[in-house]
Amino acid sequence: MFRYLAINAGSDVGKRLFFGGGLIIPSKNTLTGDPFFLNGDDVEPHRHFSMSEGVYKAIVETQYFMKRNTNPVFVGGTISVEEPLGKSDYGFKASRMIDLSFTAFTNKINWVNGSMGASLMFRHTSQGYWKDIPAPNSESILVTPGIWFLWNTKMGALALNMQKPYFIDG
Repeated sequence: MFRYLAINAGSDVGKRLFFGGGLIIPSKNTLTGDPFFLNGDDVEPHRHFSMSEGVYKAIVETQYFMKRNTNPVFVGGTISVEEPLGKSDYGFKASRMIDLSFTAFTNKINWVNGSMGASLMFRHTSQGYWKDIPAPNSESILVTPGIWFLWNTKMGALALNMQKPYFIDG
């Protein structure tokens, strides 16, 4: 992933605008067959764990944040798109994924020696396919609100992030 910082207020209040793009390269830890047996084959013992969809994908993103003097001190959002560039070696065509997220977090809160934040993410994934047969769990729309806390410690920072996804469709 490469990012270009187009607007930067540095450590001052003001705007930050990033443009980014990159490539997802699949790992070898990928599903090698249709886990749903959509083509009518007999169900065989199998595993579903994979680290990758086995598909090369292009990523494009934009981030815009505003630093302010009053709480919330950082407010902004990102939009990113992951676009599959083809099928996997095993016949899987991955979904296009579009993420839109909004984030805000506070300045340091002295009585807890830390800060807190909130986020709201919207995600749409398009239909995926195994050998041109629709994958049943691929297309979805979800909303994920979240809150987090960040504490300063002598060794660094400690973060607690809580999110709850809600499926609107899929």
